[in-house]
Amino acid sequence: METSYMQTQNEINRLLKDITEKKLRCWFGVSVLDDALRGMTPSGLTLIGARTGGGKTEFATQVVLEQQDFEKGNAKSVLYFALDHEKGEIERRVLWRLLVKQARRTGFTKPLRFAEWMAGEYQGLFDELEGDADSHIRHVFALSETTFVYDKATSFDSIIKAIEGGAREYNLFIIDHFHAIPMPVKGDERLLQKNMMARLCAAAELAERPVLLLGQFRKRGSSAKVSPIPDMEEFAGSANMIYVPQNIVTLAPRITADNQSKGETYFAIEKCRNAPDAKGYIGVHSFDIENKSYSRRYEIMRTMPFGEPLTLEPHQYPTWAKGASSVMARPTKQSFFSKSLGEKANE
Repeated sequence: METSYMQTQNEINRLLKDITEKKLRCWFGVSVLDDALRGMTPSGLTLIGARTGGGKTEFATQVVLEQQDFEKGNAKSVLYFALDHEKGEIERRVLWRLLVKQARRTGFTKPLRFAEWMAGEYQGLFDELEGDADSHIRHVFALSETTFVYDKATSFDSIIKAIEGGAREYNLFIIDHFHAIPMPVKGDERLLQKNMMARLCAAAELAERPVLLLGQFRKRGSSAKVSPIPDMEEFAGSANMIYVPQNIVTLAPRITADNQSKGETYFAIEKCRNAPDAKGYIGVHSFDIENKSYSRRYEIMRTMPFGEPLTLEPHQYPTWAKGASSVMARPTKQSFFSKSLGEKANE
């Protein structure tokens, strides 16, 4: 009887653990990573790396947006450490996405650039819609209790304390980026970085929340042989620190042989402790440069050392690649706004 009771209790505990894990799991909002890794698991540290200008912050912005899903009633709170950005930058990136989507939905065809908008060259174009959108975004973030920390002097110890003590307040912690964190003490930089990575992993386990960490790659000389897709050996700092995170993904814009952008982004899955069958695959998403968002469909390729990745036929795609296709569609996510530019102009 006692054995039967213990078995039943263990089954109940496992069921409760599974339910909790599903509730606390966070999604990337990038189809290939959600298919391959099944999102970000509680207690897990995921390291995302890219070269300078490779799209780390655009990716992180996508992750933040993915958590703000009020229509399905499962919005998640995010604590975002923007350690190398100006105050309000992430919110402005989100605002730009929504404004461009709304403009295109109403048939506006003039080319739009984020840099021109930031420089104040579009004054009056969106009329009061821009103010409405900004208010909407702030309202969304307030409801989900998403918080952005823009202090470049944020200490490593304060980040650790925020993760360990913020489990009840936040569902996801994002650190953008690792190499912008001031060193906690003086000493061997590589050893300190390894220890910092280990402490971040331990903090995620203690908080039972996912931590997304963005990392910088070391600069390469012009004569160095560079792969079109960076691998985890390129991370700046200690070579040993890459053994700590549960997942490691590198990303890079897809560039042609004549150095032209194809408007696509590589996502190379370098390490995935819970999904070893995903390692070595590359997802290729179309990237809409104008509204800065990824396609839902993606192509699957294979990693090749120091060369172009290997193109696969659809029948060679792994079974987990549910959203893979040899033809990628552009993003078509619906706008948050209730009124179009045309409706605004006619009021």
